[in-house]
Amino acid sequence: MKFLIEKEELLKGLRIVEKITLQRGIQLVLANFLLETKEDEIIFSSTDYDNSVKTSCRASIEKEGKITLPAKKLFDIVSKLPDKPISFELNEEKSAVMVKSGNSKFEIIGISASEFPEIIKEEELKTGEIIKLEVEPIVKAVKKCVYSAASYETRNVISGVFCAIKNNSIEMAATDGNRLSKYTDTLASKEGVDSSVVIPAKSLLELLRIVQITEDKFLEIILNKTKIIYKTDKFILISRLQDGVFPPYNQLIPQNCEKVAVVERQGLIDALERMAIIVDGRTSIVKFNFNENVLTITADSPNEGKGEEILEIEYSAEELDIAFNYKYVLESLKNMEEEKVKIWLSTSLSATVFLPDEQDNYLCLIMPMEVRA
Repeated sequence: MKFLIEKEELLKGLRIVEKITLQRGIQLVLANFLLETKEDEIIFSSTDYDNSVKTSCRASIEKEGKITLPAKKLFDIVSKLPDKPISFELNEEKSAVMVKSGNSKFEIIGISASEFPEIIKEEELKTGEIIKLEVEPIVKAVKKCVYSAASYETRNVISGVFCAIKNNSIEMAATDGNRLSKYTDTLASKEGVDSSVVIPAKSLLELLRIVQITEDKFLEIILNKTKIIYKTDKFILISRLQDGVFPPYNQLIPQNCEKVAVVERQGLIDALERMAIIVDGRTSIVKFNFNENVLTITADSPNEGKGEEILEIEYSAEELDIAFNYKYVLESLKNMEEEKVKIWLSTSLSATVFLPDEQDNYLCLIMPMEVRA
């Protein structure tokens, strides 16, 4: 294998694959990515078994071949090289690649490509339901919900995001048991499509990261029984679907709210970020007192002191004291764009809903925290 490639082209490919590797495990080759040359391009592939990705870029190929190389190490080296073409030459006997650019050269030890698993099978790209979508609404829906999913280390169904696409609409929802985010939107007409799956949050975060690099405008989603495949002209990302039945989240959302407050969104964000400085790091609790047209926010830490913020709001119901993990409230507010938010309240221990004042396609439900006297 021998080729010459521009630095920026190489970096773009490496950025896509270097995060999807398995740094700890019995198979050392999974900490590497597979590098192959074919005609006038180089192909990058990597996997952590849950997610696998493949991409390619243009290069001047003198001799074809393939090898696996440590992804992060190569990325660190290439990013520090001068902005000049970079040459690669494989020594098959040593399983090592000589990388040269300007007056710099590195010999990088790899692992034989024969040890790298087959991660994307051609037949998988041709079977299953194929849905063609614009990238922008998918990205927006993911950002609105993925932060509410449980940590993916749990391997539970709630470490995934529920996604339903039906005709010209999409609905996404995520919950970790303490909060819930739900978002709906319209899509370009997709008559006849009716699919619902639970996608691992980690997979969706990788999709967000990759489309930001590639700047793709359109996306194909291929669904089969156990996997979801995202495909564009620039990459293929394949992920295992989450097992299990997603909780019936719509049943958790209050249909009637006894008390409603309207708050200026940025003002509430600023107040919470100031209270975060003094909040008890063990509990992250911030207390809200709703009174007539006034919201008082307080936080205290036994060893550091207390803080208080007073905001003018729209509220005419009876006085209510309620406490939240401030991080949950902040994340929900930062995923809204509107100037004002509505807060649906009931009791100090009932689910509370935060939603844009003039939109009905997005909401965040947060369970309050019990404060012991």
